[in-house]
Amino acid sequence: VASRAIDGNTNGRYWDLSVTHTAVGANSWWQVDLGNDRPIDEITLHNRTDCCANRLSNYRVSILSASGNTLISRDFHTTSGFTTLSENWALPNTVTGRTVRVETLGNSRAGFEMLSLAEVEVIGTPDSSTSAKSVSAETPDPTQQQSTVENGVAPLFFTLPLGAEIPTYEWSLDLKNWFKADGLDGPTNGVTVTMIPEQTSDSVKLAPRSSPWVPKLFVRETSD
Repeated sequence: VASRAIDGNTNGRYWDLSVTHTAVGANSWWQVDLGNDRPIDEITLHNRTDCCANRLSNYRVSILSASGNTLISRDFHTTSGFTTLSENWALPNTVTGRTVRVETLGNSRAGFEMLSLAEVEVIGTPDSSTSAKSVSAETPDPTQQQSTVENGVAPLFFTLPLGAEIPTYEWSLDLKNWFKADGLDGPTNGVTVTMIPEQTSDSVKLAPRSSPWVPKLFVRETSD
């Protein structure tokens, strides 16, 4: 099931139903359409962990334009090794693209003809000129300072110029169910999210804070 790679769950155990598995065949691929052109700074792949980790080798990660042209790509483990738990690709510069694609270059180095992914995280800085924004990142423990970097990923925030109208935001734990980031709306488990403003000399940063704390959030600007 392709959607298992964007369900917000990095669990790598296949029988826990959060890992993709293509049909058997060379040049297997998986891709996600981001819905609009999005600024992308890094991509992280999470591998299957209960077995078969060496299947994730000899593969390519690409960012495509809306018309399907390759904007940037990188090959991984084509001559040695394989992705163990996860693989992070920090792009040299921000790339604005529509689709992220993962594909094997023939077979894996171990000879397997399928592709399995536990999760694909696409992380970028929102562009204030774009009406719809969606990013994901690890969220900081509220007992720490906002500048804390957790698990190697900076806290999620939106930056607006001073005097700009504050848009509305919505959040999700699983990319399926979305709730208003107003501190009131949330799922039945009691989690709520509020956007906390922090003003600097030339901008306002809006950072989501959950109650109770959760390790990961997906937040996007809405058109409402």
